[in-house]
Amino acid sequence: MVAADMSSRSPLPAVARRPRPLRGRDRERAVLEQLCGRLLERRDDTQLVIEGDAGMGKTRLLQELSRSAEAVGITVAVAMCDPIAHDRPFGPLLEALGCDRAAADPRRRAVAEGVASLGARPTAVEHLPSQMAGLDLGARYGVQDQLVELLLDEADLGPVIVAIDDAQWIDAATASTLSALVRRRGQRPIAIVLAMRPAPRPIELESLLDRWSDGVHRLRLEPLGTATVTELAADLLGSTPPADLVRELARAGGNAFSVVQLTRAFASQGTTNLAGVRASVIARTQALGSDATALLATAAVLGVEFTPDDLGVLSGRDSYEVFDILYGAARSGLLVSQGPGFVFSHDLVTEALVADTPEPLRVAVHRSIVRHATALRLTPAVLAHHVMAAAMPDDVQSIDALCRAAADVGNHDPHLALTFLEHADALCGPTCVRQVEVALRRAGALCVLHRVADAIDGLDRALEVAMTTEAIGQLRSARARCLHLLGDVVGASDEFERLAASGILAPTDEAAAWADVATYRMWAMQGLRPWQEANRAIELADRCGAVGPAVQALAAQAAMAALGGELDLGLELGERACLRGIALPHHVVIPAPSFSLGVARMLADDLTGAISLLQSERLRIEQLGDPLLAIRPATALVIALYLAGHWDDTLVEADSILGACADTGTGVGRLTARVLTGLVAHHRGHDALAETSLAEANAITGVTDGYAVPFLLQLQALRLEHAGLGDAALALMVDTVAVAASLAPAIRPWFALDAVRLAGVCGVEPPAGLLDGLVDQATPLGRPGPLGMARIALGVGQGDPDAIEAGITEVLASPQPMHRSLALELAGTGLAAAGRSNAARAALVTARAGYEALAAGPLVGRVAGRLNPERRGRQHRTERPRFGWESLTPAELSVVRMLAAGARNAEIAERLVLSKRTVESHVSSMLVKLGVATRVELANAANLHGNGPVARSA
Repeated sequence: MVAADMSSRSPLPAVARRPRPLRGRDRERAVLEQLCGRLLERRDDTQLVIEGDAGMGKTRLLQELSRSAEAVGITVAVAMCDPIAHDRPFGPLLEALGCDRAAADPRRRAVAEGVASLGARPTAVEHLPSQMAGLDLGARYGVQDQLVELLLDEADLGPVIVAIDDAQWIDAATASTLSALVRRRGQRPIAIVLAMRPAPRPIELESLLDRWSDGVHRLRLEPLGTATVTELAADLLGSTPPADLVRELARAGGNAFSVVQLTRAFASQGTTNLAGVRASVIARTQALGSDATALLATAAVLGVEFTPDDLGVLSGRDSYEVFDILYGAARSGLLVSQGPGFVFSHDLVTEALVADTPEPLRVAVHRSIVRHATALRLTPAVLAHHVMAAAMPDDVQSIDALCRAAADVGNHDPHLALTFLEHADALCGPTCVRQVEVALRRAGALCVLHRVADAIDGLDRALEVAMTTEAIGQLRSARARCLHLLGDVVGASDEFERLAASGILAPTDEAAAWADVATYRMWAMQGLRPWQEANRAIELADRCGAVGPAVQALAAQAAMAALGGELDLGLELGERACLRGIALPHHVVIPAPSFSLGVARMLADDLTGAISLLQSERLRIEQLGDPLLAIRPATALVIALYLAGHWDDTLVEADSILGACADTGTGVGRLTARVLTGLVAHHRGHDALAETSLAEANAITGVTDGYAVPFLLQLQALRLEHAGLGDAALALMVDTVAVAASLAPAIRPWFALDAVRLAGVCGVEPPAGLLDGLVDQATPLGRPGPLGMARIALGVGQGDPDAIEAGITEVLASPQPMHRSLALELAGTGLAAAGRSNAARAALVTARAGYEALAAGPLVGRVAGRLNPERRGRQHRTERPRFGWESLTPAELSVVRMLAAGARNAEIAERLVLSKRTVESHVSSMLVKLGVATRVELANAANLHGNGPVARSA
């Protein structure tokens, strides 16, 4: 671990000694110097991959990087990945940043505590019972956020390099954190260096490198030249190497470690009869005697740091006798001491000893390690590696060990968890008592890795041999939840209905099953059909005292009512669900009645209330450390912000959702974020962004946020109109109105406005059926906005100016500036056609003002062309300036005032009820707009400009 002196900064680990410059690596050292230069210039292409075979000098090169970077004021944190200890989540980063439970810095202690608790937390994988998964990805990403914020704060104080050695062994949690760090660093001076072998190349590393494909530099370590090899051997021997040794060294292929090992073997044996590194290692081991050979073979199979006591347990020898043998091995260069224990001097030594150990002996050592696991203090994951090498079929103890290991590592390395569970599944015979448990856990791990179809196949195989009603109930419940994750909510609800009606469930589980039936059928848009199922869930839950199913069912009824057009009933039921939900423990995030209430308020045109509720719910879940579940209220929040005309905040929140999707691998919210970004870009005339957003939205499959679909169709139609394809745009917009009507009566008028407008653009009558029942559907909603939009659309379509003017009076009460302005523009066009020029002009002037407030330049120009036909075709833009203080949004001004007072992102987020990612997006945006490089410069600029500080919260 290496770090520069940081007397005024939070402590990173410090370097103990200076590395000697690596021979023959001038080209490589030049690359490292260029990296430091790019970092000091705050370039964003500061990812470096150093690749080379074992023994090529990667570790020494990182040490040289630390020395040269420290000389120019760059902090370097170096750590090494472990090929065995995959059970240590974030291990390299914890080591590099000095995060342990005894750290003086409270933030580092908090990170270490969070990592320590990962294996013990309950599941938070959406809709997966704990016996299916045993994984808490929410907790994992909560720790990831802490580490990213810690490094971002370090970089605010000065340049930082994070260097990971042996990255071929990187764990999923560390890889995900590095990816998030690069994505969220903005203009901060942070560099990532990975040193690795060409193989193995696990999926975590491949995924990380793929995401960096455009900004990563690669440095391939070539073999040392003949002159450098000879010079290195002479340095080790203290004299010129003989010709026989030089010829033997040529066989080392320029590998620095191999050259060192061969030279040391020559120095100790006085012979050049060598057969490469492996032979050298074996020869030096055998030279220590047969006892040492057997003991070192056992240590190599053990594969982790070991003490004399550990090998004493495995060999039945006295610890003092073992120590004497290990001391001799250390003097020969095979081992190095590490605190109270020992490790092999290089991976190549371990590999040579393991390869030389006969298979039956290796298996025997593995079994001995499993028997003495408690005495050896092995972690569950390390133990699991030995179990997999030695377990017998239907061995319950081995199966349990693999399941424990899967639960222990699942939060940070789901791929490794699945590996353990696959082995456990292979050990389970048809009559094994652990078969159902393993099948459920395996299905959970597969779902986390988005292999839901494989999870269903495994559950079906387990159902074929399940013997008890309890097992059948668990497996069918898991199968239904998997169907839901696939997007088959109809199949999931049918599966749950069969299960709930089967009579094999306990009352609490039956109530939960009926609540799921109601929820899934509501999302499948089956109207009021699920109402009875919800009532059954509530009755059963009340009878057995189960709060969760009752709250979930009541929340489902609230959403059903609101989506079905009974807005007041939806609000009432949502309030009741929230009141009953108070009895739920604070950490329970599903069911979330406030989400249903927020959706009901949004449909009822209480956009301020909806935004406040959804922001609070999103922040509450984030504070519980579960960004996966926080995406759901965040998605509804983005729609509410768009409708309310807070378009700058819409873009920031959409970017935050996409960032959370990138971090967690989920697809929830991606469609909504892409589409609404595209709509804002289209309305503001940013064609490149609109086209990019539309293309990315069209490429999304497996949609889990279906309410974005009408917005997607609308964006497609508007882009067709922009391309001059009016007829195609009209046809698609008519389909959009039909889709919107099938989802919720309240949203049909939003899209009908554009359909009628496009009919006018094309010079045709509105298509048959487009406006049928539009006003009748909007009247029972009891809200003036949708009713006014419906009256205007119908009045324009039928040429009825009285209906248009009646609609104007109502639509002015709508809190949706975009749809209000669009309705007024349409009304002005219709009134002008009817000869009511004064009323038409008044409507168009108000529409133009609404578009101007949204900075929707093309729409302003479109209305201006109607007001002043001679200027038609000229675009009128009133957009906010792109740079300078006048370019900052109200939300950005609020953030910068708190930042100027010294508040950190987490504090700003809590005070302003924002996501931490949203705050980061605001800060990054302001750095660009104001032309400053750091948060410190931004705070100083705010103070000089008179925009800060404000009082910090207590």
